[in-house]
Amino acid sequence: MSRAAMILLAGILTGVILMGGCSSIQREPFSSQGQPDPIIGTWVSIQPDSVTWYRFRENGTFEARSHTGDVHPKYSFQYSGEWESRGGSTYVTTGPHIGYGDITALAIWRDLTMVYDPDSDTFSITVYPDQVFTRLSHDPDFAVDTDDPVIGTWVHDPGSADSPLFLYIFKDYGRFDAVALPREAASPLTYEEWITGTWTAEGTEEYGLEGQVIRNDFMTGSHTALPFNETLVYDSNDDILFNRAKPAGVYHRYSHEPVIPPGRDISIPWD
Repeated sequence: MSRAAMILLAGILTGVILMGGCSSIQREPFSSQGQPDPIIGTWVSIQPDSVTWYRFRENGTFEARSHTGDVHPKYSFQYSGEWESRGGSTYVTTGPHIGYGDITALAIWRDLTMVYDPDSDTFSITVYPDQVFTRLSHDPDFAVDTDDPVIGTWVHDPGSADSPLFLYIFKDYGRFDAVALPREAASPLTYEEWITGTWTAEGTEEYGLEGQVIRNDFMTGSHTALPFNETLVYDSNDDILFNRAKPAGVYHRYSHEPVIPPGRDISIPWD
């Protein structure tokens, strides 16, 4: 590992908690004690072509995400904002909805109406009545575990002193984001660069990445967006990722949790 990558890892490894997981979705035993509203908790809908999760919190906020897995064309979304009860068993969610295609992203503002069924402890969305969500837990922070090793946060050193470092975040629903970082804090980049797209497991050790590279040049004011395609290999012995076509560049794990390291001045537009 290069000196710059070692410094970056040393700077962000404080307080890291490595998280293990399992491949099956575990549901918490049903209990309504201590829950002021039945919608609060973690929910999932598993369909032949997609998996969608919702988390509703007591403070009136929610987060949702979905992905299509290996189905083509690939699609995933993030949806978050505020929820409120409209009386009875009806709820309304409001907030930004960001959808990700194979190489594009589209953000819209969306209002959705949910109907809760107390008999089955499920809910459905009125515009998608056939999509039924079942409860995983009354805890909105219930962990949806997975054992796929690529999931987490990684630091990529391309292996060239002229190249920046990259912080990669691989989410468990098939999406990844990356941001360019300077090798030395005293020498900031003259541009901002992100990579965003989808990842797919191709066997037990390889992962295909498809998306786009977006760059804003501070010096020229130019904006570019180019296709991005790469195949990474996971080495379980060293817990690293690498590209066989570019062996000098290695991805070192920061955490099994796919989040921006706390305390770091790092911004990813769609994260």
